[in-house]
Amino acid sequence: MRNLKMRDKNKSIQVYALVPAFFGLSGDAVNERQFILTFAKISNIKVTVITFISVLDIILPTRAKFIRKEISRAKERNITVIPLPSLSFVILSVFYYPFVSLILSFYLLLKIKIMKIRPIIYARNSRLGLGLVEFPEVAQRCIIKIPEIFEDEVHTSLIIKKLIAIYDRRVVSRAWIVAFPSPLLYVSFIKKRYLKLPRKVIFMSAGVDYEQITRIEKNAKPSEEELKICFLGSLAWWQGVDILVRAVAILKNKFPELRNRIKLEIIGDGPQRALIERLCEVLGVNCELTGYLPHEDALKRLSCCGVLVLPRRRSSTTEAVIPLKVIEAWALGVPVVATRHEVFEFYGLKDMEDLMYCEPTPESVATALAKVMVSRDLHKKLSERGPQIAKLFDYQFISKNLTKIFT
Repeated sequence: MRNLKMRDKNKSIQVYALVPAFFGLSGDAVNERQFILTFAKISNIKVTVITFISVLDIILPTRAKFIRKEISRAKERNITVIPLPSLSFVILSVFYYPFVSLILSFYLLLKIKIMKIRPIIYARNSRLGLGLVEFPEVAQRCIIKIPEIFEDEVHTSLIIKKLIAIYDRRVVSRAWIVAFPSPLLYVSFIKKRYLKLPRKVIFMSAGVDYEQITRIEKNAKPSEEELKICFLGSLAWWQGVDILVRAVAILKNKFPELRNRIKLEIIGDGPQRALIERLCEVLGVNCELTGYLPHEDALKRLSCCGVLVLPRRRSSTTEAVIPLKVIEAWALGVPVVATRHEVFEFYGLKDMEDLMYCEPTPESVATALAKVMVSRDLHKKLSERGPQIAKLFDYQFISKNLTKIFT
């Protein structure tokens, strides 16, 4: 009876989610899509998603087909998706996103005033949150997620960086709840933005969809002939993919008997693709660069690899956020080699037990890789420990906690 009353109560709540990408192939888009789909299923709350798509998403048949499939999947979970045209240039999105959120805020204000509804509004990043916090009646219903410190990941002008800092301070000072991926990012953000403490803070890390993981594990067939080293993600400078390529070259020279078996698989794409391709050619690294793949296809490839390597360079964001791909690798039982970031130590994760630590240098990455690849016992230990850690980041658990706040 209590559960029935809770479901009836939830039906009276409406959630509006304003996110930059719901259909994208990047980690942030996958994170938001899986979280919102799981949240709608767990909470039985109607969700309206406002998101952005590019012209290519409409023109390219494969992308258009994927988007139609995801819209249909969303409808099954009581989610309405409203796509808007995107602007690919950062400098334009800095003004475009606040404009869109202001229009949505005005619409929600009218619904609150005239129709007497009490919506919950969720937005990812301060650019999309800025317009939503301009009306107090809307702001007091807003949850704004700050997923990163903008300048850590985007190279842009000083003016844009200053403008984003102003957006951040405005949003955090007026929103009902501010969400961060981890306490460490929260502390770094407050220090960098010279802010007083927000009204209420919650923590929402990336997570995994165990239904999807279970499907992939059933068909995973790691190659016995190849020692496949994997990178998954965008080819941006801070990801350290160039470091990984140089590390694999060192590894091949160190173990000449394994030279023909070692293969690097890079799942993803990005601004450094041409650089990485040239580097592999010059250093003689056997590398397959897949480009962007649908999320499930990327995970299928990851499940067949021997190790995931992320030698990311240090910044306020990389030190404070566990990447989605690390959690997914743990869930799939794929050992992880990663830079010793503060966030791993914050969660008490131990070297050579939970993951293999390295420094973001070719020599350190090569040494760590050698240990994982040569020692079967170490590989087995990391493989068996991963799924236990990943259970702490189940989207169902995250969604249930958020539903309690709403209801």
